[in-house]
Amino acid sequence: MLLISGCSYTDNYHFPTIAFGEQVYRQAKNVAWGGAGNHYIASSVLDNLNQTIDKVFILWSGLSRLDIEFPVDVVNDIRPYYEGSPIHITGQTAWFHTGGYDGTWCNWTRTKYEKYVYEYIRNQYLPLDFEYLNKQSLKHIVGCLNTLESMNIDYRFGFIYDIFHDYSAHQQSLSGPVDKNEPLLDLINWDKSLSLTPYEFCRENNLLSDDNFHPSSEGYQRWWEIVSENVPFTIS
Repeated sequence: MLLISGCSYTDNYHFPTIAFGEQVYRQAKNVAWGGAGNHYIASSVLDNLNQTIDKVFILWSGLSRLDIEFPVDVVNDIRPYYEGSPIHITGQTAWFHTGGYDGTWCNWTRTKYEKYVYEYIRNQYLPLDFEYLNKQSLKHIVGCLNTLESMNIDYRFGFIYDIFHDYSAHQQSLSGPVDKNEPLLDLINWDKSLSLTPYEFCRENNLLSDDNFHPSSEGYQRWWEIVSENVPFTIS
């Protein structure tokens, strides 16, 4: 069985069927979640590995996004810290997703732990130290991908954007640039990566949706026509 994870780039109406056909909803497991960061994405993959999973596809999200997890037993005390957000529960974990350093976490509401949650996130972002934020994200990515390597599970991965480009002033859900000399990069098997990032491809070809961030349906289709040669998966 194919396991899929990512953020809203993967958790939407268009991508799964464009990439893997209508049977994706019956013959694959998609644990992607809109707004998620790479901590959640890595955990969602590791938490769902079992004997039925023989292939994995991941689209990693913005490196500045933070995910905070709480025990599900205290879920009634940690109401959503911003209006309109459902509590995201997986197994024994209740998740909060910041969406980036200028994301929806800024719109906090009155909950028992709101001050703790807000202050923790604020202090993570306050220095705007993108080297720090990028490293935290890359550690989760490296741990997940190397687990798949050690288990001999076939996988392919990509990033929703070019992680070496500086988006700190233009797209707050992404991040500042990753240093190409970052040692963690050497722990990633880049032979398993996609050849093209969807955000840049769609932006350069006027194929973004109305929010100017996510690909349109045509954008997904045209991007996938190019990168699908890097993904030797069939659903069975």
